[in-house]
Amino acid sequence: MSVCTFGCTYCYAMFLPQNRRPKEDWGRWVQAKQNAVELAHKQAPKVAGQAIYMSSVTDPYLPAERSLFLTRGILDALVPHQPRLLIQTRGPLVIRDIDVLQRFRRVRINVSIPTDSDEVWAGV
Repeated sequence: MSVCTFGCTYCYAMFLPQNRRPKEDWGRWVQAKQNAVELAHKQAPKVAGQAIYMSSVTDPYLPAERSLFLTRGILDALVPHQPRLLIQTRGPLVIRDIDVLQRFRRVRINVSIPTDSDEVWAGV
């Protein structure tokens, strides 16, 4: 299980049974799937034209992605098969991959911006 190092206090994932670490350590560690790109190349033909959601639990643009390039590698593996792609992130690193993302015919990027400001939240 990979864990998001953003460590949002409202995140439900810290309560998943796969997380066996203490709750107070939430957001302080990450376990990257080193063979993720290799797996993506093997699985990509199976998702041609289907919807792909990145990511329901772990943000695909954690700070560690800056050096790991796993998300970028997965995107490269998916491009030839053109799934419908939806990325959910709060990481500004998504901008790094604009060149790859533009190669998808159907892509949507949702960016969440956490805040404790009522004015920002209300869109004022």
